[in-house]
Parts: sequence; structure tokens; C-alpha cells
Amino acid sequence: MPLFSQAMTDNTFITVYPLGNDYFCYYESPFAHRVDPDSLLTLSRVDLNRKLGLVSSACHPHWDRHGNMYSLGMRLGTKGPEYVVNMTRPGRSETEN
Repeated sequence: MPLFSQAMTDNTFITVYPLGNDYFCYYESPFAHRVDPDSLLTLSRVDLNRKLGLVSSACHPHWDRHGNMYSLGMRLGTKGPEYVVNMTRPGRSETEN
């Protein structure tokens, strides 16, 4: 039996923050996890690589005075790694970059 059965687990222990009506946990990976705020059980896993092409996402977002959330991510470009700023508008769980 392999030591690790999955390449990336659901152990997103860095940060929890609200996004729309949901709560998400992030860590420096291409995954975010929607969690139940009462039990902290994982409800779903969001693949940020498939949605946004990210290979890593910073887990310390910032908000502006309008409630837009900004976070930093990294994707692989034609010349190597590229940093991207992702923005999520209030009340939405979809991210733009």
C-alpha cells in the first residue's frame, strides 16, 4: 500500500473565509474546499487548475471597500511561472482573473 493514497488531500488548514453564501478553505495548492461552517466537513472540492489554470493559490486574500476579494495565484505560462491576481465579486463564488 502506498504511503499516500492521494497526491493532494482535503487537509486545507491555512485559512477559511466566506465567498458568497459559502465558506471555503484554501492552502497553497490548486484546490479549494467548500466546507460546512458548523461541522467543518468538506462539502466539495474546487479544482482551481481546471477553472483558472492555477497550479498554486495564495491563501491570504484581501478585500476592497466594495467587497471584492483579491487573491494571488500562479499558473504556468509559455515562458515559465506567471503570477495572476484573481478577483471575486461580492455574493458570487465564481472567480475572474
